[in-house]
Amino acid sequence: MDVTCRSIKRKIAMYKRLTALLFSLFFSAAPCLAAEEVALDISFGNEGVVTTKLGSSVDEATAIAVTDDGRIVVAGSSDNGLGSKMAVLRYLPDGTVDHEFSFSMGGSLGSVHADDAVHALALEADGSILLGGTLTVDGVRQGAVVSLLPQGQLDVNFGTNGISYIDAGAVESEIRDLAIDKNGRIIVSGFVDDGTRESPLVARFNESGDADLLFNETGVFVDDHIEGRATGLAEAADGSVIVGGYCVYDDSWKGLYLGQFLENGELDTGFGDNGRAVWFDDVEQILVHDIALSPDEKIILAGQVEMASGQTRIMLARYGKDGKPDSGFGENGILVHDTGLDSGVQSLVVNPDTTIIAAGFQALSTGKDMVIIRYLPPVAGETMTESLEQLTETSVSGDEPVETISISTLSIVEGSMNIPVGTPAARNYEADLITTELAGSDEVSNAILMTEDGTIYTAGYSGDDENSSFIVARYSGLVGEGTSVDSGAAAVTEYYRIGTMPVTGVTRVSAMSGGNVVLKGGLDSTECTEGCEESCQDAEDVAACVSECEESCQIPEVIGRGVVYSIEPNPEYEGTTESTNDDTGIDSDVNTSTVDDTSDSDETDSIDFGAFFDVSDYFVKKGQTEDGSGVGTYTSEIEGINPQTIYYVRAYGLLSDGSIIYGNQYRFRTEDSCFIATAAFGSIDMFAVKALRDFRDHYLIPYEWGQSIVNTYYLVSPTIADLIEQSFFLRLLIILLLTPAVAGAVFLLYTTVLMKCALIVAAPLTWCFIAFHKKKYWIVHA
Repeated sequence: MDVTCRSIKRKIAMYKRLTALLFSLFFSAAPCLAAEEVALDISFGNEGVVTTKLGSSVDEATAIAVTDDGRIVVAGSSDNGLGSKMAVLRYLPDGTVDHEFSFSMGGSLGSVHADDAVHALALEADGSILLGGTLTVDGVRQGAVVSLLPQGQLDVNFGTNGISYIDAGAVESEIRDLAIDKNGRIIVSGFVDDGTRESPLVARFNESGDADLLFNETGVFVDDHIEGRATGLAEAADGSVIVGGYCVYDDSWKGLYLGQFLENGELDTGFGDNGRAVWFDDVEQILVHDIALSPDEKIILAGQVEMASGQTRIMLARYGKDGKPDSGFGENGILVHDTGLDSGVQSLVVNPDTTIIAAGFQALSTGKDMVIIRYLPPVAGETMTESLEQLTETSVSGDEPVETISISTLSIVEGSMNIPVGTPAARNYEADLITTELAGSDEVSNAILMTEDGTIYTAGYSGDDENSSFIVARYSGLVGEGTSVDSGAAAVTEYYRIGTMPVTGVTRVSAMSGGNVVLKGGLDSTECTEGCEESCQDAEDVAACVSECEESCQIPEVIGRGVVYSIEPNPEYEGTTESTNDDTGIDSDVNTSTVDDTSDSDETDSIDFGAFFDVSDYFVKKGQTEDGSGVGTYTSEIEGINPQTIYYVRAYGLLSDGSIIYGNQYRFRTEDSCFIATAAFGSIDMFAVKALRDFRDHYLIPYEWGQSIVNTYYLVSPTIADLIEQSFFLRLLIILLLTPAVAGAVFLLYTTVLMKCALIVAAPLTWCFIAFHKKKYWIVHA
């Protein structure tokens, strides 16, 4: 039996080698790299994205949840042109609208002439849905909790006909976040508005929808010592409630706000300073949109900072269980990610391994794109700051961080805070930034959710300020074809900030990127040159000294710019070649590239097919573009690259002093290509094409000789594929020729070892049986 199995295994191995050589005549792909990153799940909706139009004007999703059976519940608001209403949708696992859900056909809840909306939702154990938001009653906005049965109908046994309102006196109120605590009670956070100022609010309801009188005796706590909003909440392991948001002083300037409440609704005086922690920056305003707890109960906050220029940047913060900033996370517990463009995050989740993932937006010149930013946990023995600093080459220089402002120093003056403020504490750090765009519209993610298997869902809106739709996206764990991942923030050098534009328009052999070069604010050489005479007064040749000094004060100009790309990380500008521009010394060849000139195999036990296939003229390892000079935004066309290959790209700027500056790095993978098979079968998604691609990846790509064969294939296959697409008879012929190859691929890939053995043994027996009976037939009838 052992001898037979070994013999069968040898036959299978021989068959694999023979089939591999035959298959290489019909299809191939360049080597690809595996990367455990986030990318759209193309099996969901339309290439990973679903958009749904409800009202006649602005529709916006702000909350998302997934049921045990994989259905996606999304809530927000829908505007009919007169005012917005609460809106809820449910989707099937594949992204189609679930018509069994009563709200799915555009149903909404709210007044006709009002601005009502859902800002948060949670699923109960029995499948019921809790919504937190605002409903207008008699012209007054009120924070409301709405309970829906699993199929979307109002639960009339909850509150009053399915709705419970915040009872905060004669003031308007809103609910911004909602959660179900470990005892099944409903906790909410938000704010009240008395007409002159807003104050953070925390409340708790019983399962029935009644105010929980065990929470601050009324069920509601209004933090009237603070002007601001509580935009997010989380429950700690001990049952206390932590709320986060922003506070305001001097009527407008915003800063970070945290508060912790015991189960009885009182402030936890052991947290921060008497139950609260606030922090202001005197350069940038801070807006917190969401909070979450890490497995070690660190408090993570997500939002954005706004500079004096009006530009916004992504902000994350981390505080300890005691309400003090985490010194191991950025500066004073705050990280700011500068994409070089307006950006911010609205919602976040924290993985069990403490990875932080947040969703929001990034504003390009063509509109806003959805973004997901991921901060990986530090390696053992490192702080978050040390780990992230190793990933970046440049960072913003900031002043010394300040301590958390003591609540005891606050004094309420005419409804605002009269307090000292700090100095900038934000720096740039590297992170993965994943962008998602749809042509011709803005896309913003307001909510993010991660399931136990690591699947990520986001919800928000797609459109513009006058007409938009719900948008839901689902992401898996790999870098998909045609997608890109940002691995850093815009770089800030002595004189410039340079950012790489997201990679778009990725095809099999090309992509679009670019850069944005901005002169740092506050740079002025006047003060420097004015000091030259004083510094040179003791020199032997004062005039020469002053001239040299003033020349050193000049800011170097950007005399060349573009992008550099490579199959290796951190591509660099190659400098000049034989063809140069005499004025700048910059290579005048646009989109030059370097090809792989090595195809010899080091393996001694494999066939050296590289000797027969010359791939030195095909495989592009690196290249660069030249896209003008000076500051500003520019576009770069990357052409002539390889299919199904991961490339790294970053913007560069060549300065007049000879130095080179680089922007953040994007990683993207070009689309797959199976030219001839795709042309014959009509689509790359056909099962036959998929079988051939899978065979390629398992039996050709792992070997250098296989890579040489498939790379050589690309030299001739595009032209042949074009001819095949134009002729029905050629398509039919190629399908007939490929059918045995497809059958062989299916046999090798999709059958078990036992089945392979059985088929190999059965084949000769079947032939012998047929031959015997055929011979017997002719003998009988002879």
